Amino acid sequence: MRAAGFVLDLQQPGVWLASEGVTIDLLVPEAVGGAGRRGARLGEHGNRAARKARGLEATLVDNEPMEITALAADDERLCQIAVAGPAALLVAKLHKLGEREEASGRSDDKDALDVLRLLRASPTQTLAGRLSMLRDNPRSGAVTVEAMDYLRALFAEPTAPGSQMAARAATPLEDADVVAASSAALATDLLNTGEVRQPQAR
Repeated sequence: MRAAGFVLDLQQPGVWLASEGVTIDLLVPEAVGGAGRRGARLGEHGNRAARKARGLEATLVDNEPMEITALAADDERLCQIAVAGPAALLVAKLHKLGEREEASGRSDDKDALDVLRLLRASPTQTLAGRLSMLRDNPRSGAVTVEAMDYLRALFAEPTAPGSQMAARAATPLEDADVVAASSAALATDLLNTGEVRQPQAR
């Protein structure tokens, strides 16, 4: 990060700043971030280079390699990077929304719209199957169960906080009532699938 011109924010662990106004957050799943409350313990990198975040554990389980190319046509750089799948992204977004809702006043409407986009983009049965897999994995099980509780509390009704946040974020490109109803319908469909609703027999 320093070689790329970033400096570490002295106030918050994991926040890197560039002179152009660019900010990058480096986050580590809480379950593998070591002791302490906020900063991830990263050996020689210390405890301020990255910040722990609950809910990212699912990305350790649901990910696939993807080729990332440069934006410029004459730039031939290419990297293969493990990218989180839709189920892991949904779990992470729901944790962000749920935890900020509990902290009151810190939620971002765009995060709720991202949840709706994930629900729209992924077939319900496919998403449910991936969430079931995450729920049954020791690394991601607890955070996935918590994420489904957040989904139920925030999106299961058109008047629920998450549905209303998504509606605000989509306005004026989409009708607010349609977005709220769509959020609730898709969330309810997902929550009512057998894979998500019932724990698997041990």
